[in-house]
Amino acid sequence: MDGGKSGKRKSSTFRERPRSHFDNRKKKRLNPSHDDGSMSSKPIDTVYRILCPVKKIGSVLGRGGEIINALRDETRAKIRVADAIPGAEERVIIIFSYSDQGTDGVSSGDNEFKNLKPHCAAQDALLKINDRIAADEILHGGVVHEKNDSDDSVNARILVPNNQVGCLLGKGGTIIQQLRSETGATIRLLPSEHLPPCSMSNDELVQISGSPSVVRKALYEISSRLHQHPRKENLLLKI
Repeated sequence: MDGGKSGKRKSSTFRERPRSHFDNRKKKRLNPSHDDGSMSSKPIDTVYRILCPVKKIGSVLGRGGEIINALRDETRAKIRVADAIPGAEERVIIIFSYSDQGTDGVSSGDNEFKNLKPHCAAQDALLKINDRIAADEILHGGVVHEKNDSDDSVNARILVPNNQVGCLLGKGGTIIQQLRSETGATIRLLPSEHLPPCSMSNDELVQISGSPSVVRKALYEISSRLHQHPRKENLLLKI
């Protein structure tokens, strides 16, 4: 289902979805409630959108925005939390960086992940935000999307435009199969009916499951490919 060519996928993941259900909330969704207050006309190099359970958003924001501001300072990435959608169990965290930022000062973090050096500031922030969501999920539990095989399993869920997701699949699903084999993670491109209300009409939902270290490694490899194969259109980050 999630490993073949787009034209052969039975889940109809690339099926056009009614725009009225998604796009009428686009302005609210992309106008962030927790902005870093800065805008720039510089070209955006990399954009990631990771989903965070509504009940766990505090682990990313912190009291008075303390944690998210520290993440911005530490990674130099732009991080914005989109407004909550009524009835939605998750919120979108938009992370991006500019093409002229380079990777100076970007670190791989803990020694356990010393070989996972981020390619850009946005990837650095993505991995750190995922760490916080995963840690909170282990401690307090999270939104249950499907039964996990072990008690310490976590999920990372990212939204990817359908014209960019091909870099994760490959011809005949070769790339996604390689990613699964090399990382040990369960990586799925979920059917369109599993898209959350906070997604857009051209989004695909990539879900990564496994132990925290396995999920982090898979997220690193996936986000590296997305960085190397940037989206074909600019995401509207602020209206």
